[in-house]
Amino acid sequence: MTIRPDQPGQKPEPITPRETAMYTADLVESLRKIALKQDQPLLAHLLELAAVEAKSLARDQDQDTRLPE
Repeated sequence: MTIRPDQPGQKPEPITPRETAMYTADLVESLRKIALKQDQPLLAHLLELAAVEAKSLARDQDQDTRLPE
């Protein structure tokens, strides 16, 4: 994920839907690992499905598409 530091006098660049989907995939994958360590296989499976969906959305997004401000 790209980090966009604020610069004086400039608005930060909007985050793309693709970046949002990839960030979501990363978060959900971390949660899946926690669920596995806590012996929660059903929850881990559901989180894996969510990660797959987020990655699929990221692939489908146009990289130049921006969220409305």
